[in-house]
Amino acid sequence: MVNSNVSNFYKKYPNYKFIFHLNAFHIFKTKEIFNIIPHQKVKVVHLYDDSIGRSLWDTESYENYAISSLEYNTYFHAGYYDSKILPIDKKRIISLDFLKSALELSKKKRMKLAKMAGLDLKKMKIIFKNGPIAVFLDDPNLTSEIAEDFIKKLIQKKSDIKNYTWIYKNHPRVSERSLVFDILSKYFKNVIEIHNAVPLETLILVGLSPDYIAGYGSSVFYSFKKNQILGYIQRKELENYKQPLLDLGIITPDIIFNPY
Repeated sequence: MVNSNVSNFYKKYPNYKFIFHLNAFHIFKTKEIFNIIPHQKVKVVHLYDDSIGRSLWDTESYENYAISSLEYNTYFHAGYYDSKILPIDKKRIISLDFLKSALELSKKKRMKLAKMAGLDLKKMKIIFKNGPIAVFLDDPNLTSEIAEDFIKKLIQKKSDIKNYTWIYKNHPRVSERSLVFDILSKYFKNVIEIHNAVPLETLILVGLSPDYIAGYGSSVFYSFKKNQILGYIQRKELENYKQPLLDLGIITPDIIFNPY
């Protein structure tokens, strides 16, 4: 479908120069577009870190950048990066800063972005009037038992979180909420759900940044500051986020919950 759309678009505008915006890690999924659009028609290629912080531990994205930069004028977008993992000229690095970007977006662009992401902006603005707002990150690997133990510990440390408005957010790869939602509803007065397919960072970009966040280890934590993180559940597998987050000072050992 993607290749067909690109092919039809190119046939419609054969005399144009093109700018590519691609996922740096999944570039192989869209590599056919380089065969569809002639080399001389590609003005610039922008590669984006697959998730904020991925380039702190994964070298494959850099390898894709290196291949692309041999033939095309290529830039790499990253929220954080280690020059040892991404030995890229700083002039080729474009910093991703959602809070800064949010300030630069006009009201019209925020509305357009919310619509593209499937976010009901009007509804969310009403919800955000009942702060503080905290987000709970769920994941298919998180059991309701572990989630409940974690929530109990959070309440023991900070009992007023029971009065927060909680946003339940499951991973984009799943379509339904889990029993964790019911656990949240058991302990917190106000729990609402946003669609799993809506990136949480969308809230930041439209000017509705949550006050706090807690839950299963995720790249989303990179988009928040240390004083906003209530607790971090160590991942059961593929725990690639924890150490870089610790190194950056975004999380500290005392807020890490390891149930395994």
